[in-house]
Amino acid sequence: MSNIFVIDDSISVRKALELSLKKEGLNVRTAASAEAALEQMDEPTDLVIADVIMPGLSGFELCQTLKADGRYQHIPVLIISGNVDAETRQQAHDVGAAGVLKKPFRQEELMPAVQHALASAAAPSAAQERQDTALQDEPAAPEAATAAVTPTAPLRTYEYGEALRAMLDRAANMPGVLGTALVERSGEVLERRGEPLPDNIGQFARFYIGTADFLAGQLDERGASQVELELGGKRLTIRFLSDKLLVTLSRL
Repeated sequence: MSNIFVIDDSISVRKALELSLKKEGLNVRTAASAEAALEQMDEPTDLVIADVIMPGLSGFELCQTLKADGRYQHIPVLIISGNVDAETRQQAHDVGAAGVLKKPFRQEELMPAVQHALASAAAPSAAQERQDTALQDEPAAPEAATAAVTPTAPLRTYEYGEALRAMLDRAANMPGVLGTALVERSGEVLERRGEPLPDNIGQFARFYIGTADFLAGQLDERGASQVELELGGKRLTIRFLSDKLLVTLSRL
C-alpha cells in the first residue's frame, strides 16, 4: 500500500485530498507547510503532493530541496496549483516534479495523476538494478581501459525498456486497476498485466490518442498526453509515454 504525503497550508484541501486518497486504499499523512514536511520525511513516503503557494518554502522549493537530497531524491513530487499554465509546467519540470495538477480537481482527475507519479518512481530503481547487475557480471578490466569499454549506448536502450516495464507493473498494482497494457504507437500490444483487455485494444488506443493529438493541434496545444473514457462502471485511460502508450482499465 502506497504512502502519500500531502502538503498544503489549506486545511480544506488537505482534508479533501486525504479523504479522496484513502477512498482508493492509500495511506495518507499531511502537513501544513514545507518546513513541517521536511521534518517528517524519514517516515515511509512513496509520493509527495505539494501546493505551489505556501507560507515559507513553496512547493517548487520543497521539490527542489528533496531532489537535492540523496535520501529523498527518489520520491516523486506531484505539484498542485490553482493556476496551471505553460510557465507553471516548465517550473515543475525544472525542479524535477513528476507532474502538475490543477485545483480544484475531481476524483477522476486526481487518481490518474497519482498513479502516473507513483509509476514514474519505478523507472530509476529498475534502471539502477539493471546497471548494478551488468557491472557485477562484467569481467574485470585494466583501470586505464575502463572508460573506453563502457557499453553506454546498449545499456541505455535496455534500461529504457526496463523503465517502461516497471511502470506497467506499478500501474497494474494500483488500487482499482483491472488490467493494463503497453502499446506501441503503431497499435502493437507489447505486454499485458491483470485482466485481459480486448485483442484490438492497441488499435483503439492508437485511434483515440491520435484523435486527441489532432484536437490539441487545433487548439494550439503541444499535444495530448492522456485520454480517458468512461465505459459504464469502468474507466479506460490511455497515457502517452515517449513513443509508447500505457493503457489502464480501472473501476470508477
